[in-house]
Amino acid sequence: MVDHNTRGNRITWKVDIGTLDYQHFLPLFFDGLSETAHPYAFLARQGCHDLLDHGGSKILPVIPQLIIPIKSECVRVRVLSGGYRSQRTHCFFSLETEYVSMYFTFTVTL
Repeated sequence: MVDHNTRGNRITWKVDIGTLDYQHFLPLFFDGLSETAHPYAFLARQGCHDLLDHGGSKILPVIPQLIIPIKSECVRVRVLSGGYRSQRTHCFFSLETEYVSMYFTFTVTL
């Protein structure tokens, strides 16, 4: 559920975030980063941040599952912005939360 208040929007979780299956939900939220419609884009972005902030040791085993959604998002952003002038492009993706900083650099070939 989305909580709208004076400090901004946030997700009100019905269960403790620490009990979620990160192998399932973290890739799901990362895949949702390609959404552009409201409220889906907000839920994906905020869900990623919330899970990364509370995940601790559950995050590292899921990193390989996050690479495909991150690469797909990089390609989508480059195509929408008209960024392809050659067959190869570089994409830098970063996600920073209070506890986790993740940086990825990809070379995407079309």
